[in-house]
Amino acid sequence: MTNTSARAPHTRLDVERIKRESDVVRVLRALGFTHARYGPNFKCVFGTHDDKHPSCHAYPRTNTVKCFSCGESADVFALVQRVEGADFPTAVRRVAEICNIVL
Repeated sequence: MTNTSARAPHTRLDVERIKRESDVVRVLRALGFTHARYGPNFKCVFGTHDDKHPSCHAYPRTNTVKCFSCGESADVFALVQRVEGADFPTAVRRVAEICNIVL
């Protein structure tokens, strides 16, 4: 695991690179979500609300998720913020750590 706490990602280019190089499925797995392949995408139960069916779709091409139960969409940073209660800089560092991206 890479130590990403040495510095905060200060530039927009850092954030864009992390978003581009991250893997939404890896982030979901690290956050404790169980997922299943659904064509080129993945489905899971979005555990932040009372959803019992796999109505959350993860899109690896865009590194985003969409919950069709509650209507919420999120990129990898917003997903970490929602699940872990993190602020944005912490979420960026956490995504980089999960995906082994050196800052």
